[in-house]
Amino acid sequence: MDVGIVGYGAYVPMFLNSSTMEKEVSYGLKDFPERQYFISLKNDFREAFFYTAVKKVGSWRKLASLIINPNTRKPIHHRTVLGWHEGKRKQSDGKFYTQSIPLWAIKQILNFTTFSSEEVEKNVTAYRAKAGTYISNPKLPIRITPSLFALIGHMISDGSMNTKGHTACYTNMNQILIFNFKNILIDTFGDIELVTHKVKTYFVVDVPKAVEYILIHFLHNYDVLKLPKNCKSAFIRAVFDDEGSINHNQLKFYSNDLKRIYKLKEMLKKDFNIETGKVIISSRRQKAS
Repeated sequence: MDVGIVGYGAYVPMFLNSSTMEKEVSYGLKDFPERQYFISLKNDFREAFFYTAVKKVGSWRKLASLIINPNTRKPIHHRTVLGWHEGKRKQSDGKFYTQSIPLWAIKQILNFTTFSSEEVEKNVTAYRAKAGTYISNPKLPIRITPSLFALIGHMISDGSMNTKGHTACYTNMNQILIFNFKNILIDTFGDIELVTHKVKTYFVVDVPKAVEYILIHFLHNYDVLKLPKNCKSAFIRAVFDDEGSINHNQLKFYSNDLKRIYKLKEMLKKDFNIETGKVIISSRRQKAS
């Protein structure tokens, strides 16, 4: 068995090697669902971004009239645009707070500037989903790496993801796995103030909605069987840490998802030359050994 396929311990960041970099796929600001994300830009760049747009169209009021809110289908008030330009807003308590810009507005304003979407992305200081936790000093664009698919492995095992309803989270009794999960999350996305709480004997890490949307995108659009070998290794390790066990010199995977078990068997055989036993289906849960 290749070192690092299974088992937990001190977290070590994992990246694509040079042979797989050419196949690397990125998912950046231009790909994010624009109605769900809010962006903060570096001060100097934000100034230049809005100044260039205003200079081209003639005035703040004119720029506002050209920006259509996709939710109301009406133009934006010019004071709203001025607030985005200033990058802060004053609340009723007298304090100033960060004024992030809806991604849909950035995409529209971009049409009146000389900047590219890649230049905007390089100047993002933070992003969040609606009413969500900020990801600061973000690592953009998001790329296919072992770390990313380790997160996905954890989330489909002992995690919960749903774009509607409850907060996404990762749950485990093992503090080492909780620590590792948080480190991988920060290493993959950027600085995040993660909320961890305890429910009975379990530790629960809340996953920001902005991260959840991205994980769901990669889960639904990329077949783990077609990933680079080191991404498969990280995925298998994560699933085993959460759903596996060692018994009588055997490694066993447990899952209610039969397709997932057969995918694991296929990867172990084809990519790591590891023979697996029969899939045993019980009334309690399915398992592969």
